[in-house]
Amino acid sequence: MSNSHRTWHTLGLLAIVLLAGACDVTPSEVLTPGDAIHGRSLWAQSECIGCHGVNAQGSTGGPALANTPLTIREITNITRRGGPGMPKYPARQISDQDLQDMYAWFQNPVPAPTGEREQDPWTQWGCGGCHGANAEGASAPALTGTSQPFSAFETVVRQGAEGMPKYPASQVSDQALRDMYAWLQAQAPVPAPTGEMEQDPWTQWACAGCHGGNAQGSTNGPALVGTSQPFSAFEAVVRQGAEGMPAFSESQISDQTLQEMYTWLQAQAPVPTPAGEREQDLWAQSGCGGCHGASAEGASAAALTGEEYSYDEFEQVVREGVEGMPAYSTSQINDMDLRRMYGWLMALP
Repeated sequence: MSNSHRTWHTLGLLAIVLLAGACDVTPSEVLTPGDAIHGRSLWAQSECIGCHGVNAQGSTGGPALANTPLTIREITNITRRGGPGMPKYPARQISDQDLQDMYAWFQNPVPAPTGEREQDPWTQWGCGGCHGANAEGASAPALTGTSQPFSAFETVVRQGAEGMPKYPASQVSDQALRDMYAWLQAQAPVPAPTGEMEQDPWTQWACAGCHGGNAQGSTNGPALVGTSQPFSAFEAVVRQGAEGMPAFSESQISDQTLQEMYTWLQAQAPVPTPAGEREQDLWAQSGCGGCHGASAEGASAAALTGEEYSYDEFEQVVREGVEGMPAYSTSQINDMDLRRMYGWLMALP
């Protein structure tokens, strides 16, 4: 890595730490001393290895964390707040104790054991962090029993794709790549439980990662339970993709499966939310309460209650960000939710 790249990498990490310090996170549970062995196991199964490496040694996608000079508080802040190129991970995904255990392993990073030869590059280069430990799918599509030709597989690995770095032959040799491909073809997808056919593609293609396990929505994707949009609109988004969402071809999700998924979504019944509670949940899930206070009463950032500002001003700050505050795209907070949040703020005493 050149000196200029190191400088920008260091400045980027420093910016994240400074931002995290400005919006400090206090652990919400009583923690025990970190268990490094458990931390190593958690790390090996996490998405973190995709950018930071299977042994936390760092890569082009993320800095090294092995023997990191960062404190556990700084690690927790970065994890909870996210940063440039890194998503935020709330406590329901990675608990404070899990972070404590991972941090203990960072301080004494005994290499994680690897699997069989064909799976070694899969683990070593962090493929399992996005596609699943056994290529069963996670935040990226499943590749078990892949039917795509080797040439297409090789092209994606060598040239990269949206959200995935490229891997030259100096990192994964041609022979290792062919062994990995053969290993993927040999994996047998787990059969779907009877009666859950419509939900299977939802899980398999990681829709749940953004839209929620039962399509209830999250900060990364809107709710689709009981959707009233016509099938043609639903199909267009799935086939063509959208901001922050990849396109899914017929070879991945057949037309029949897509229709069944749409029917399953329409049949889901949204859970009623008391007036004002949904907006406050969004406020908390988006991390706004961490700096502005749980009820916008102010904390490390200014109070937003009792202030007079237009929706346009509010929207501009949220979408573009300001010093010490990241920008939030429509894939994180959609326009309708942003207007609801503004209305909720204006109604606060």
